[in-house]
Amino acid sequence: MSSSLCKICNKNDFKYSCPKCNILYCSLTCYKSPEHLKCSEEFYKKCVEDEISATSNPTDDVKKMYDILNRLNHQFEEDEFDLDAPQELDSDDDNDNEDENDIANRLEGIDINDSEEIWKRLTDVEKKDFQLQIENGEIAKLLPKYSPWWSIYSNKLVVPISNNSTPAICENIPLFSTIYSKEPPACIHNNLWNILAAYACTVKFFNGEHQTNSWEATKYLVGLSANLKTNVNFDDAEQAVVAIEMQALEDNIPLPCEQFAEIEKDTRQIIAGGLDFKLAALSDTLNLFKIAKDQQFGKKSKQTQSEFNKSFDGHFEIDLSKSNLNLIIKKIEFFLSFVARDSHRNTVL
Repeated sequence: MSSSLCKICNKNDFKYSCPKCNILYCSLTCYKSPEHLKCSEEFYKKCVEDEISATSNPTDDVKKMYDILNRLNHQFEEDEFDLDAPQELDSDDDNDNEDENDIANRLEGIDINDSEEIWKRLTDVEKKDFQLQIENGEIAKLLPKYSPWWSIYSNKLVVPISNNSTPAICENIPLFSTIYSKEPPACIHNNLWNILAAYACTVKFFNGEHQTNSWEATKYLVGLSANLKTNVNFDDAEQAVVAIEMQALEDNIPLPCEQFAEIEKDTRQIIAGGLDFKLAALSDTLNLFKIAKDQQFGKKSKQTQSEFNKSFDGHFEIDLSKSNLNLIIKKIEFFLSFVARDSHRNTVL
C-alpha cells in the first residue's frame, strides 16, 4: 500500500488492480504481459460467462421498506417482552397490537420514496426505536445489502469512464499550477487516501442516500477524516486509511462494516479505478458539502427540513460552522485539481 508503482513493470504509478490476483498494474500492456498471461486469460473467460448469464433482478422497494420496519417492530417487542412476567392481554389490547403491527396496511397506497409520509404513519414506539437504531449504528444492519458504485465494475478489466451509477465529475477543474506553484508534497497523495476512505464509509453508512441526508452525512464524513477535520498530514497511505478506524473509535462513530479490511478494500477499489473514479468520488464529496451548506445556511434552511430528516439530527457531534464548511469545500476543490493535473480534464478558468 505504501508503494504506488506498477507491480509488473515497476516504472509507472499503478492505476488498476487485477480482480483475480489483486496485483497492481498501470496499463493494459502490463496486464497482458507474459508474466500475467495465465491470470488474464482466465479473467477474460469468466467475463464472457458472466455476461452471458447476467439477468435483470429489479429491487422491490416496497417489500424492502416493509421488511425493515417489520424487523424494527419485532426487535422492539423482543427487547421489551419479559418471558418471566405474566402476560395478560384483553381483546382491546390485542386489537391495538394488531393495528400497530400491520405495517403493510399502513404503507399501502403511498409513495415509498416519500420519507415524510412514511414517518407520519409510524407509531410512536416505532419512531422511538428507529431513532435508537440510528444512535447506536444498528440501522445499517437492518438495511438491504448495498453495493456502492465503485464496486459494480470491480470484476472488470476495463472500467467504463462513466455509467448510470457513477457520480458526475465536476466540469472546468482548474489547472493545478494556477492554484499551487510548488511541487506537491507526498503527504497530499496520502491525505487523499484518508479523504476517500472517509467518503467510502459515508456512502455505505447512508446506504447510498448520503445526499438525501446531506448535513448529517457531511458531519459523519468530516468526523472520520482527520485531514478534513484538523488538517492532519499522513506519512503514508496505509496510515491514512487506518486513521479512519482510529478516529471512529476515539469519537464513537459507527462504521458501516465490522471488518476494517472492507474499508481498505473500498478505498483501494476507488484508487485502482483510475483517474475518473477518484474524480467521481471527490466530485460527489464536493457536491455533498455544497448541498449541506445550502441546507444548513441557505435562505430556506430552516423551512425545508422535514420531521423525518430531524430524526437524524444531533447523532454526529461535529461542530461545523459556515466558515469551516467553506474551507473544507476549498480543500476538496484543491484535491480535485491535484488529481486532475496533467490530464485533459484540467481547464484554465
